[in-house]
Amino acid sequence: MANALTPRQLQTLQEVEAFLSAHNYPPTRAELAELMGMASPNGAQEHLEALEEKGFLKLTPNTARGIRLLRSSS
Repeated sequence: MANALTPRQLQTLQEVEAFLSAHNYPPTRAELAELMGMASPNGAQEHLEALEEKGFLKLTPNTARGIRLLRSSS
């Protein structure tokens, strides 16, 4: 299935959902990378882009918190 998520993509989506639920705004790429134990926001960005391609979220370019959920992880 083309929209199947890798375990890391699923974790990324769940972290975004949890952060949104707790704060009522999305995480920055740096915050997301820290939550996922990544050394760089670039890794988080790559997972976010994959999730956007699969239709789970929409990214707004050049915006720190430009993440909008379209579909949930469940």
